[in-house]
Amino acid sequence: MRKSNLLMLLWAVLLVTLLPINKTFGQEAYSVFADGTLTLKYDDQRPNDAYDIRSYYYNGWSSIETRITKVVFADSFKDYPATSCAYWFYDCTNLTEIVGMKENLNTQNVTSMSLMFCGCSGLTTLDVSGFDTQNVTNMSDM
Repeated sequence: MRKSNLLMLLWAVLLVTLLPINKTFGQEAYSVFADGTLTLKYDDQRPNDAYDIRSYYYNGWSSIETRITKVVFADSFKDYPATSCAYWFYDCTNLTEIVGMKENLNTQNVTSMSLMFCGCSGLTTLDVSGFDTQNVTNMSDM
């Protein structure tokens, strides 16, 4: 076998091996924004204009955080194995309502909730009774 054919075969094997772990071919967590509502989803239907889910210091939707008035956790999000909720709604000053968090946010594997709601001055009520915090080691400034 010629050297170029062998290289092409190796690349093909590598591509086929890595393909299943590529997020674009499976479920992934993301959010979409429309009319003041940020909806968090976990599926394989991510649109091009979706936002990444925040994690430590990464501000997936920082460009719109003051325009967010409502957050919805879609039914599909309950299957997302979150390990951090840190900074998720940080500085969403106009956020007044969160829907589906108790039913659709799985916090079983979460280790940090640091600053999750920090700066959410528009929230008047918050039901966290569904949170499983057994593995959480950081709730600072939540």
